[in-house]
Amino acid sequence: MLIILTSVFFNVKNTSYQAARIEYIFKTQAINTMKHIFQVLLFITLTHPVIAADQSTEPKIEDLNFLLGTWEITFEIYDTHQPERGVLFTEVGTQHCEADLLHRGAPAFITCTGKVTATEDSQVLAGRTREFRESIRFNRFIGALERIGQFSNWPTHSEEVVLFHPAKRTIEFKGELVVQDSLLERYEDIYQFNENYTAYERTNVANFSDMPVTVFNLTLKGTGKKIIR
Repeated sequence: MLIILTSVFFNVKNTSYQAARIEYIFKTQAINTMKHIFQVLLFITLTHPVIAADQSTEPKIEDLNFLLGTWEITFEIYDTHQPERGVLFTEVGTQHCEADLLHRGAPAFITCTGKVTATEDSQVLAGRTREFRESIRFNRFIGALERIGQFSNWPTHSEEVVLFHPAKRTIEFKGELVVQDSLLERYEDIYQFNENYTAYERTNVANFSDMPVTVFNLTLKGTGKKIIR
């Protein structure tokens, strides 16, 4: 009988010990799980400002406010296939840029309208006058600034990605344009500004779809000088 009671006693004690051990394991695991959750939440909390900071680096239309005003402009146009022929014609005129289309109280666009006339000493198109409108906005779908162009002398429009490099004081436009005979023109247009952004020199190089894909030739050189702020 004593042996049986002793065995029962130790079995009960062992069962209690196992139950306590299991309870301890569950509590430890629960504490570790809570610690892990806390660490994750802490990480999210600490990195949230970093994420917000990254978002704040998106280009803004306000970054290009130095474009606002009226500019005297000149274009020297070259034959992209044979730039060695020199300037085919020169256009002179003005361009006025203004903030456009308010969204939540702030301008959504910078729109520039211009009018230029080919000089009388041009090899071709002497005396021709044309008008154009170009609007820059931030496109949230692509996460970049873009420029849409319309031209009185051309039956289609241009679409360009806009890259502003403050350290170099340049604006870079990259785009494509359908031209005559279904040719596709791929081009890069770079504006180099002076220190106070009141004047620029412009160089446009292009590749047509009937040219070797790596060849980009001079298409346009231009200047701009702000005359009204």
